[in-house]
Amino acid sequence: MKNYLSVLLLLLMISCSKGKDIKTDLQGLPEPIREQIIAAEKKCPECGIAISSFTYKERVIYGETCTGPNCNCFMVFYGEDGELLQYEEILYKDINASKVLIEKIYSCTK
Repeated sequence: MKNYLSVLLLLLMISCSKGKDIKTDLQGLPEPIREQIIAAEKKCPECGIAISSFTYKERVIYGETCTGPNCNCFMVFYGEDGELLQYEEILYKDINASKVLIEKIYSCTK
């Protein structure tokens, strides 16, 4: 019985421990991307955001879209330095078909 209570106490401590510090996880990301994540951490928008990193034409790019069952939006892309990639058909016409997911970086959902 004593072992059972010890295991239960340990599980409770693990489940109640504070999550990862979001600011530490943001190191290495471009400043504009970090700012969007920090703003979403303070107040997740009604249609939350999701940010992922991709490779596209041998470059790292970032994509942001909204999340949620009643949300309808398209992905916005940012360059390696966090600059907004203005859609130009000549340059980015194949971006959706050619991008390869590296990792999902952040997501907030109400």
